[in-house]
Amino acid sequence: MNNSKKIKLMYDGTLLANMYSTSNSDRTGVFFVVYNVFLKIVENSEFETIVYSEAWAKDAVEKAVRDLGFPDIRVTTLEFGDSLDNVDAFLASFAPPPRSLEERDDIKKYMILYDVTPLALPDIEKPNQEWFDKLQHSLNSRDYYFCISEYTKKDFLQFYPALDSSKMAITYLAASDTFYHCKDKDLIESVKRKYGIPVGIPYAFSLCTLQPRKNLVHAMKCFVQFLEEEKISDLIFVLGGGHWEIFIEELSREIDSFGKYKNRIIRAGYIEDQDLAPLYSGATFSVYMSLYEGFGLPALEALQCGCPLIASSTTSLPEVVGSAGILVDPKDPVALRKAYRKMYLDETFRDSCRQRGIERARGFSWDKCATKIADVIRKTYRLKPELEAGEYIETKEKQRKCFLGKVWTRDLTTFYFLGIPIARKHKSSDASVLKIFGVPVLRTKADYYVVRTYLGFLPVKVKPNYPYIDSQVELYVTSFNNAVCQLSSRIKKIGVGENESAGERNARQSIEDLRSYKLIEEVEDGHITLEDELYAVSKMMKND
Repeated sequence: MNNSKKIKLMYDGTLLANMYSTSNSDRTGVFFVVYNVFLKIVENSEFETIVYSEAWAKDAVEKAVRDLGFPDIRVTTLEFGDSLDNVDAFLASFAPPPRSLEERDDIKKYMILYDVTPLALPDIEKPNQEWFDKLQHSLNSRDYYFCISEYTKKDFLQFYPALDSSKMAITYLAASDTFYHCKDKDLIESVKRKYGIPVGIPYAFSLCTLQPRKNLVHAMKCFVQFLEEEKISDLIFVLGGGHWEIFIEELSREIDSFGKYKNRIIRAGYIEDQDLAPLYSGATFSVYMSLYEGFGLPALEALQCGCPLIASSTTSLPEVVGSAGILVDPKDPVALRKAYRKMYLDETFRDSCRQRGIERARGFSWDKCATKIADVIRKTYRLKPELEAGEYIETKEKQRKCFLGKVWTRDLTTFYFLGIPIARKHKSSDASVLKIFGVPVLRTKADYYVVRTYLGFLPVKVKPNYPYIDSQVELYVTSFNNAVCQLSSRIKKIGVGENESAGERNARQSIEDLRSYKLIEEVEDGHITLEDELYAVSKMMKND
């Protein structure tokens, strides 16, 4: 930056601690994103970088920063009075920004968004609920987001319509330089022996974390059926990567069920970084039949190594693969067996895929990713917060005391519950129109109900469109019941008196507010329903 002060950027480097992890499931795609973006950010002369770390990881993160060649970069946990003075921006690389930044409107916040797998595949992938809860509650229309694919942006907007599309930039990821087209046959054979892969036998290679979402059982079943149909005796299927403990038993049972073909499946385990390029380059072709991806780094890594690729035609993978490989419906066994046949039998086609894959991979780089991030931060970090009409703008002290209330403006009234805007009533000639998070709905309770789910507040039809909504409602009711019962229990213990603290007074006031709006009948029995909540909201609207 010419004649300008540097932007003081705080970067969440917590996952850099995984550089020293002994668990083979910690060095996932997200880790490599955090790692590579960090390297590019600290190289950028526009930024003065400070690294944030969660407390549990600080020692390992400090070591990682030193080992990567940046001993002068400060690492902070924002505890014990660590100052945020003069910090211009915070880049959340995986988890939401820490709570200490929530009230700092002077610090611009940016976050990398990966995927919404637990919502898209609720029956397959269960999130770390505490972490996922924090992520969802942190999403808002004020902050800026970097989406790792167009599909990721589309998914987040679908599940969180309150996000501002204009503040969501696409920042494609890249494969590391450790992925290259290896032509050293001796090295390839040596690495194969290291992982128990028979020398001299062609193999299909699948690299990923061994877990249900990667659709490995389907890929292997189709592979065995392909071997049976074509009477092929010289091809094996190699699985590489860390694994989920809860999935590995299921995977082992499936492999055992293949009978005489079970020895044609090789589980190589976690592959060291320096061995990946030789294994990809030596493979006849690679397979990546994932059901859902936010980006799909293994697919790009295969292309960069010149490995012919069969990949899923769903979610973000077409953006990554383009026409450089074969794209297949991950649930279509006939199409996958046909792809196996094409890759195995057509050597000319495989050679073409190798060249197209290498060329395709050149279009992705960490320089491009980091440059896009830097451009967005540079253009926006000085912008003042944009306050929507009716946004909650009372003082922090009032915000802490407000449980259920309203904020008026000239054009609309906004209703707040637990300090969160749940509904907006526009002052227009059409008095029957109510907007709940921007969605026009009817007032009639039979038509819609308002649900405070882990997705945020949603207007949900009596017959909801989304299969996950019932479980989300159940989670809401349970957590809300617990919160109210905790308030009630606290009040019973403290009693009434002059020594009552501010927190205790607020707890008592919260219960009184709940009762006054008929949100609960008897706190003691711990029973709160969605109908109660609707009654309270509708009463407020009628009284407006």
